[in-house]
Amino acid sequence: MQLKGNIFIILFVGLLTGCSTTFMYNHLDWWVGWYLDDYVDLTRDQQRNFDLKFEELHQWHRDTQLNQYKEQLTQFKSQISAGVSKEDLAEHQEKITGHWQVLMRKVAPEVAQLSLQLSKQQRESLIDNIKKIRQKRIDDHENLSREEWLEAREKEQIADLKEWVGKLTSTQKQKIHQLVKGFQSEREYWLAYRTSWQQSFFTLLTPEQLDQSYVDAFTDLMINGRKRLRSEELLELNKQNDAISHEITVHVLNTLTAKQRKKLTKKLDDLIEDLTELVED
Repeated sequence: MQLKGNIFIILFVGLLTGCSTTFMYNHLDWWVGWYLDDYVDLTRDQQRNFDLKFEELHQWHRDTQLNQYKEQLTQFKSQISAGVSKEDLAEHQEKITGHWQVLMRKVAPEVAQLSLQLSKQQRESLIDNIKKIRQKRIDDHENLSREEWLEAREKEQIADLKEWVGKLTSTQKQKIHQLVKGFQSEREYWLAYRTSWQQSFFTLLTPEQLDQSYVDAFTDLMINGRKRLRSEELLELNKQNDAISHEITVHVLNTLTAKQRKKLTKKLDDLIEDLTELVED
């Protein structure tokens, strides 16, 4: 499990991209709106309804969820001092999955209700845009040889860790080089899963008029589709690759130099402070 993967998921991955966490979180409505524009053009009334609902959900998240993220980061920080095990990381991953499920259970029914307002033409446009963006992502990830793919994974692992702890030692890099050889590509099964999920979504959008049955089905797809539609092969590869990521992270965390530990501690302290400010804001 990568540090970036573990910690950024807690903070919605994209909240820390050069700007402060507090700035990004407080302006999340703008970022979501910007992202939404790539998929569908809303009418003025639809945009107003979306903004009101987003503000409500954003406040709910601030009031009920951020303290839980803060507690988990605080626990993670204390574990680094005592020594981190693969079991510790697996437990954190379970908590992160729990955070995501809570979020989906709250957000999915609201998104489903809002999407009832989309016209037939808007829904068709949404489907077309999703297909175009999916194809672009497929085209952007050309097929690599296994050697090239492993090299890319190794660089990714090192870059992610470097962001949190600074420059890695030669011993740490050698260990990563050794462990990444165990990674297996999930691409084929992941694309099949995404295609299946999106096709299920497209089917829900096709009727002339959407009704409550659509709301129920869409909510179920959002909450349960991720697990239900993944093949056994993909789930097994996820498990295997997670175990390797855990081992890489454990090795680096338990071999930190004084300089690396200082950098990581400051990063975590800054995140905890940001979350405290957001809760109190």
